[in-house]
Amino acid sequence: MAASGTAIDSVGNYASVAAGGPALQINDSATGSALATLVPSVAKDSHFVVVAYESGGVVRTTVIAEDTAAPVAGTASLRVFDAATMPARSTSTSPIRQSTSRR
Repeated sequence: MAASGTAIDSVGNYASVAAGGPALQINDSATGSALATLVPSVAKDSHFVVVAYESGGVVRTTVIAEDTAAPVAGTASLRVFDAATMPARSTSTSPIRQSTSRR
């Protein structure tokens, strides 16, 4: 499985992976060298996004579940990923803030 050619500060396409703990690797598009590797726990028929970002000269990653229910009519849902609040080695702190509000 490969999702290639994603430019900096952009979003790539979805790619299919097997349920369980697939090994994922983020490569530098210019050199092909590995920048980060991760083994997320992925449930069957679920959707996730991998976010790779630089912090303190190190490429870090986080996995975000994408199976959020649509908000009720007349409301909007906004998800914000705040990488600035991520500890250097976080496995349990969620950087996701989600709120639903009426227009």
